[in-house]
Amino acid sequence: MRQIILASASPRRQELLKQLIGDNFLVYSSSYMESTYPGLLPEEFVLRNSAGKARDVAKHFNSGLIISADTSVLFNGELMGKPKSSEEASSSE
Repeated sequence: MRQIILASASPRRQELLKQLIGDNFLVYSSSYMESTYPGLLPEEFVLRNSAGKARDVAKHFNSGLIISADTSVLFNGELMGKPKSSEEASSSE
């Protein structure tokens, strides 16, 4: 059976994958540095970051199926970046 690798340390993603396939996967967190890509549509942005994470993790394995994802928030037509601090995350501005 092909090894399944989740390219994420997200507890929620691990929980979701476990519901789908049980414990039959390995978690390997990506060190990919997410970038901003001005001019990209939001769906292109998350696809590019997700692919970057998958490629980063793939360097550490000879074979297997790598599952990667990216989540972003779109608010009033503007793609919101990840907050730099807990204060920024809770800010209403």
